[in-house]
Amino acid sequence: MQDESSINRKPLSIKTLLIAGGVGFVAIFIGVAIFLIATAEPEQNLENEEPSLEYAGENSRLAGIQELLTLGLTTEQYTTLYSELNKYFDRTDPTATYFEYLPESLTFQKSSIEVSGLSDEELAAILASLGENDATAELFGPEGTQANSSSHDEKLQLPVVSFRLASNTGKEYTVKFDRSATPFKIEVF
Repeated sequence: MQDESSINRKPLSIKTLLIAGGVGFVAIFIGVAIFLIATAEPEQNLENEEPSLEYAGENSRLAGIQELLTLGLTTEQYTTLYSELNKYFDRTDPTATYFEYLPESLTFQKSSIEVSGLSDEELAAILASLGENDATAELFGPEGTQANSSSHDEKLQLPVVSFRLASNTGKEYTVKFDRSATPFKIEVF
């Protein structure tokens, strides 16, 4: 017969193993959780941070002007605008780290190009060729009847576009260009 002390030991050692295994599992679980928390990227609190600027290109100081592509600029016109603005700001404001596009400053105007002696059909054909065969293009020139229209779509068809860029140095620049002009010229003042 077995002695009473040896009978009680076996269940005690199984219980001990189960408890030790459970404690080990919990310790591993807590260790993994601490590791994941320590290596996770910190959450961004956007309320306390300044909004990030979306730069127009790599190594560019121009931010947000890519919105101008929605105005119907061709890739060539946008590339010219981007390049000329970079050159201009390299000369005039080399210490500024960025030039932010101010969307609320976007305006459209009539072209200063005089259109005379052409019929409405000829003008429509010219505008359609400039607007990449946009059959909805209308004349907003000196003799155009819709130059004072306030509709957003009609304003988008006005060829002269101007907007402002604000630099981090506190200076503001006005950029103006005529989408219908050939060659495409940009004015900054």
